[in-house]
Amino acid sequence: MYYLLGLVFKMTHEEQKARDAFIEAINLDYRCWPAWESLALIVKEKSEILTFDLPRTWQYKLFLAKASLHLNILRDAVDIFEDLVKNSMGSVPYLICENAAAVGALQDLVKNSMGSVPYLICENAAAVGALQEHGSAISMFQLVHKCDPYRIEQMNHYADTNYFALVKQHDRAHSLLITATRLSPRNSLLWVLLGHACLELKNPTDAVSAYRKAIAIDPDAFQPYYSMGQIYEIFGFPDFAVRFYEQAHRCKPSDSRMLVAMGVGFAQLRRYKDAENAYIKAFRVGDVQGNALKKLGHLYEEMKEPEKAAKVYTTFLKVYGEENHSDTQMFAHSCLYLAQYFYDQNKYDKANEYTERCINNEYTKEAALKIQREIQMKKALALDEKIPV
Repeated sequence: MYYLLGLVFKMTHEEQKARDAFIEAINLDYRCWPAWESLALIVKEKSEILTFDLPRTWQYKLFLAKASLHLNILRDAVDIFEDLVKNSMGSVPYLICENAAAVGALQDLVKNSMGSVPYLICENAAAVGALQEHGSAISMFQLVHKCDPYRIEQMNHYADTNYFALVKQHDRAHSLLITATRLSPRNSLLWVLLGHACLELKNPTDAVSAYRKAIAIDPDAFQPYYSMGQIYEIFGFPDFAVRFYEQAHRCKPSDSRMLVAMGVGFAQLRRYKDAENAYIKAFRVGDVQGNALKKLGHLYEEMKEPEKAAKVYTTFLKVYGEENHSDTQMFAHSCLYLAQYFYDQNKYDKANEYTERCINNEYTKEAALKIQREIQMKKALALDEKIPV
């Protein structure tokens, strides 16, 4: 009864009462796994778990893994699942599929950093752990291939689709994920991965269906909302894209990617003030790649506000710097814009300083040389005017 009461409270968004009801249900009967799972899916911070008075059974370990997966603490989730498989419960299909989802999400990060699959949702902070612990995709495949090909444990490695995505065998990745979702239909991350696979097969209709199932299972997960937003953005529906990006931001307000995506959508809808606010907020919450300032600078250029654009590009160069940023083209564009800006302000020394910083970039070389020639002509004319006849 307490479990059902918790579901009612959850549906009415009374999360604290729902937590209390689920905890009471677990303490009355620790075998009630649905209560454990429901509690895991409403946890907002890892520190909350320490306040829960729960029995320390194997279900508690599984609860920790599920909560870590929900909070996108993927490295912890994988470690707990693997410990349960090796030391407690063995090759239970549910554990294998849950582990597949966690490993798959980690491998998404690796693929995204390699630039091989453009539509995957990733967490940069976990990419290093994924590379260290699981190695390259081909190495993983070789290890798996030594095992019995009919054992269910292989789903742990196959379902992540990493190897097949890298070798462009998206149809095989898709079929394996279909099997994984049948074994564990309540795993939202598996449905997200299936949606990614459908996108790679250029089947957006099935991708949307998979993402919607993920949302129905876990409405607090940001990945399916973010992916849905990307689909609508690709197909030219920025108003729908913004709605899903806003939902993703609600689920993960500290992630700058959702705010940047919202800003792009607002700009396409000509809601420039909303776009400006979204980019500024994205920078403040922590934008590692510098996309927020990049988009904000372009927005000010489009709005014909050169002073604001110059301020943004100056901040971009100070915060990220050429040596700390992989986007050399953006660095060069910032320098070129500032060179032109200071030239227009008749501050030729400052303009020349910025042309020197972007003159070696193929993208900006000709424009930088042109500004330098114009500066030399201006200085020569000024010198001629000072010399008496």
